[in-house]
Amino acid sequence: MHRIYFLLPSLEDARGLVKEFRDSGVGDDRLHLVSRREAGMEGLPEATVAQSSDLVPALKRGVLLGAGAGVLGGIVAAVSLPVSTPMGFAVIAIVTLVGAGIGSWAAAMIGAGMDRQQVADTEDAMGEGAVLMMVDVPDDEVEIARQRVLKRHPEIRVKGTEHLTPGTWTPQG
Repeated sequence: MHRIYFLLPSLEDARGLVKEFRDSGVGDDRLHLVSRREAGMEGLPEATVAQSSDLVPALKRGVLLGAGAGVLGGIVAAVSLPVSTPMGFAVIAIVTLVGAGIGSWAAAMIGAGMDRQQVADTEDAMGEGAVLMMVDVPDDEVEIARQRVLKRHPEIRVKGTEHLTPGTWTPQG
């Protein structure tokens, strides 16, 4: 699954494009809109915190970094404590899990307060009334969806695509 980022000039454009996607069978669960003007967003599928913030990528980084630090800390603890080999492995495992938990919690707190790079890059335009629309499409339909939108709405800018797993970002126009 890929996420395509479109920068729409106005809420009216967003309403029209959402209707077009809905009419073509794309559900609201695959449409996510971000606007800095909350007025007028009624009836539009607004992006959640997980979609518009750095929460999920930060959570993944936090788990990895915390688990890595936990493994190192567990090894140091197991080597420095007078424990048996099975107990040493248990110490490493416990400290690794604690490290992953603390790392994910801390990173999630930071990530929830930060806009995704794609949202941050469009902040000025959104302040002037533009709307960022994220559309989730199957991998083999990315170019079809982009071309369908650009053919009907050449004024809309494609800001990039993101492969939802693992989350690689390809900036555009």
